[in-house]
Amino acid sequence: MKAKNLKFQISQLRQDKIISAVEAVAVNITCLVISSLFGLVVNLGIFPEAYLFYINIAVFIIGIIYTFSAIFGNLSRRKKIKALESEL
Repeated sequence: MKAKNLKFQISQLRQDKIISAVEAVAVNITCLVISSLFGLVVNLGIFPEAYLFYINIAVFIIGIIYTFSAIFGNLSRRKKIKALESEL
């Protein structure tokens, strides 16, 4: 019974790693789309160009922070998977 539980936990952690990686890609694509849309809004003259510069930096930082969060989360999951596999 314990082996089944360990296998389930390992499987769940692997799925979580994949989900986290896909979410990081989705967040970065969203950041690129938002940055492009703000570029179009500035070209329409609704906001001054200074706002575009700071908004692009903020969006870029959000994407990078989320990516590093996903990387470190996946590394911790990997360590946990290795520990669980050694228990089998």
